[in-house]
Amino acid sequence: MENLKNQDGNIRKLAWDLGMVFVIIILFIFLGIVLAPYTLPFIGRVLNFILGSFNM
Repeated sequence: MENLKNQDGNIRKLAWDLGMVFVIIILFIFLGIVLAPYTLPFIGRVLNFILGSFNM
């Protein structure tokens, strides 16, 4: 329990880091939705290439 009292600052920092990660994930999802018409054919091509190389 004493460990938790000493780590109050660390917990606050951890919450801040998690918040930043959450914001970054939301930005990536937003960009993915906006750019989906452009990125999906490219991703499909890459996946086909990877799967084709595995099948060989």
